[in-house]
Amino acid sequence: MEVWQVKLKTLAGALTEVVDAYAAFSLRRQVNSPGAFALRFAKRADETQTEFETRCGRWVLDAQVEFWQRNADYSLAWRLEFEGLVRWQEWYVTTAGALVYEVGGVGYVDLLARRIITATAGSAGGSKSDPAETVMKEWVLEQVGASAGAGRVTTGLSIEADGANGNTVTMGRSYKGVLGVLQEVASIGGGDFDVVGTGPATCEFRWYTGQRGTDRTASVIFALERGNMAEPSLRVARQNEVNAVLVAGQGSGAARELVWRTDATLIDDSTWNRCELFRDARNESATAGLNSVGDGALEEAKPRWSIGFKVLQTPAYAYGVHYFLGDLVTAKFMTYSGTKKINAVSVAVNDGGMSEIIKMVEMEDV
Repeated sequence: MEVWQVKLKTLAGALTEVVDAYAAFSLRRQVNSPGAFALRFAKRADETQTEFETRCGRWVLDAQVEFWQRNADYSLAWRLEFEGLVRWQEWYVTTAGALVYEVGGVGYVDLLARRIITATAGSAGGSKSDPAETVMKEWVLEQVGASAGAGRVTTGLSIEADGANGNTVTMGRSYKGVLGVLQEVASIGGGDFDVVGTGPATCEFRWYTGQRGTDRTASVIFALERGNMAEPSLRVARQNEVNAVLVAGQGSGAARELVWRTDATLIDDSTWNRCELFRDARNESATAGLNSVGDGALEEAKPRWSIGFKVLQTPAYAYGVHYFLGDLVTAKFMTYSGTKKINAVSVAVNDGGMSEIIKMVEMEDV
């Protein structure tokens, strides 16, 4: 049986309570994204409104929340599934007259979304050309971490030592949001990132070469005959394909720098298959930066065989036991066999973590 536990902590990271009087909660984890959570509380018949307000008043802005899971059926001991920060709350009365309080928030990656890159265009802080891991960690250090400047340093955030891994990327992103820029780097950089709790009111920015999880393509296979797949579908769509990108850099008129980035193999798939797109990249000061913009656009619009299906939890293929967020797995249907990435996990739980556990595992093509 699967059981959940919710822990509420103060801004300083001290445990306030193990929360067990909620009506329901939901959470969503996603690679390279803050994710989100929400809890719902209903006023009990044995408490006054003042007592209910006091109970709910512990959920202050940016208080830390942890969701722990265990499952004796799968020999799964308590494990931390999600950790985040309180960001919103709502009170309302249902049609049945019940007073309800809802509170929710986001994962620690949201700390990256709270800063912009303030360095000017063309400066060392505004433009980068290094392995993706280095680029990410430099921007986090300079704009979110210890070097962000007075009033901008994120308390408690450290940065994992740089291993200089990933593809070399060249890009300028002055005055852009840090999280969006890191997501852009991840899309072409050959790795993922996360902000992980390390102790009371402390967390660390981390890079994961390849992917957030583990390559389990040889051991975790989803297929109809294995009982872990339902309602599969397989399609390829090429109506929005892009295989030739014209990237425009700095300058104007005839003096403006232009670069073509193309995928010759896709273009040759038919006589008429050259599909073009224009990208404005005035913020890039180097040709390598224009190339990165074009390559990113090609990757984003590249046609892929897409397999979709419902993931079924089984004793041999259970999330949190045999595979995890960010893992690479194999999916098979008809003649197709391909690699998928566990990109997001959503959970909904009722009755204080003891019943109606609904789990949705989302995958993306690799």
